Amino acid sequence: QLFYTHHADEVRHIAFGKRIAEDFFKTATQEDGKRILQYTEGMLAGLFKQFTYNPEISNMVSFLEPVLPKEHTTEILESHNNIAINQIRFKEIQDWIEHLRMLVYGAAHS
Repeated sequence: QLFYTHHADEVRHIAFGKRIAEDFFKTATQEDGKRILQYTEGMLAGLFKQFTYNPEISNMVSFLEPVLPKEHTTEILESHNNIAINQIRFKEIQDWIEHLRMLVYGAAHS
């Protein structure tokens, strides 16, 4: 029950944040929109990597061998297969970011 309540509350926060962001981009100057969009895209790129592989979690698992040896992290994160999986996994977020790009740059940006 605790996890359900927590997750339900987080979904509410995310929906509210999404609404605030969309309202901002609808009314922002193009300069402000570009600046915040660049920040948001950079932040999301880091989050996608964390969602794909988080070394803190990997270090806590109870396997004898590491789940992913540190020297292979970048190779795996940037692999063709991982990129293809992430395009599916994060499609909804990517589509939303493209919607924000359209608000900032207009339809000619696509």
